[in-house]
Amino acid sequence: MARRRQFQFPALSGDEAIAALRWLVAQGQLSVRQLEKALARRDRLVREIREQLEVLGGEGVVLARGPEALNRRGRRGRPQKRVSAIQQAAWRAQGRYLAAVRRLPKAERARVRVIRKKKGMRAAMAAAKRLAT
Repeated sequence: MARRRQFQFPALSGDEAIAALRWLVAQGQLSVRQLEKALARRDRLVREIREQLEVLGGEGVVLARGPEALNRRGRRGRPQKRVSAIQQAAWRAQGRYLAAVRRLPKAERARVRVIRKKKGMRAAMAAAKRLAT
């Protein structure tokens, strides 16, 4: 199935939107009936969303503020703590190590694990690359 092209709606002020709707009605490209139906559907949708937010209680207030209110929240709703650059580097190194070891058979993985304990991450990475070739 062919993918539909995304339609990018232009940013309009309220006055510009009203003028555009009046122009479309005047040109016959949009009927007053279609416009009334669309506005009624919008009002119904807003009403449903408000009812659902009331049911959610405090969580709904966060959602109502928009997506930027959720940016710094963790999985359990608490603000996420900033991760230090040292911790990020450690995670990256761990990922590289796992990627290097993944290709090795179990016996060679065990040898690399021993090297890592004795000599550290860099020596283990070098050994894993050497054993992979």
